[in-house]
Amino acid sequence: SSPSWSVTMADRLAEALVHAMSGDIAKRGPAEKMLKEFEQHNFPLYLQGLCTQIQNPKLPLQARQMAGIQLKNTIVARDEQRRHELEKRWLMLQQQVRGNVKMQLLHTLNVDEPKLR
Repeated sequence: SSPSWSVTMADRLAEALVHAMSGDIAKRGPAEKMLKEFEQHNFPLYLQGLCTQIQNPKLPLQARQMAGIQLKNTIVARDEQRRHELEKRWLMLQQQVRGNVKMQLLHTLNVDEPKLR
């Protein structure tokens, strides 16, 4: 059983998403690195954390959109080889995790902000 996504980790993810949108490379660079580390450290929790942040009304719209982009980029790619790797990684996740991600994304369709759909 995986450890749950702690409030501290959720806050760090939210902060990284905000800074990943920054025009300031001194903020954006470390934020992008942190997002990559989250992805590599615990992929299932990272996916679920991104889904949560997409729906987080306290987060600026652009950061919520960044969460959606990050999520998309962890699941699909244009490059055929990369797409195959991502599909394999997705299918290796526990069915419960995949189901949770899908359900959270479906809930995103009900958010008040059309730009997140």
